[in-house]
Amino acid sequence: MSAKSTTKASKNGRARTPAEVSVPEWKPHLNSYRDKQLLRFANEVDLHAAIDLLWTEPFLNLPHCTPDGKSIVVPAEAVEHLARAGARFTATRLKSITDFTPDEISKLRR
Repeated sequence: MSAKSTTKASKNGRARTPAEVSVPEWKPHLNSYRDKQLLRFANEVDLHAAIDLLWTEPFLNLPHCTPDGKSIVVPAEAVEHLARAGARFTATRLKSITDFTPDEISKLRR
């Protein structure tokens, strides 16, 4: 089962960077997190605004991955913080290999 949520950004597509954003101390590697979320963006403006946000102080050390150049994978606990900072995206739980049956795995590997 996958959960989806959508957040809103400012009208010009640029994410807001609050001066006092309280975020946890991020672990150094994305694989250090058990639960990850895939963030998808409606357009390039929203994607670029999220990327800009990753270069701001609260998120500078946030581990992330851009698997296809159109989406970003982040730890699940970062989703709420990014949304509050103004990023606009749709979040979906990233599945692990253990979420698939052996038949599904064999189909994916073909």
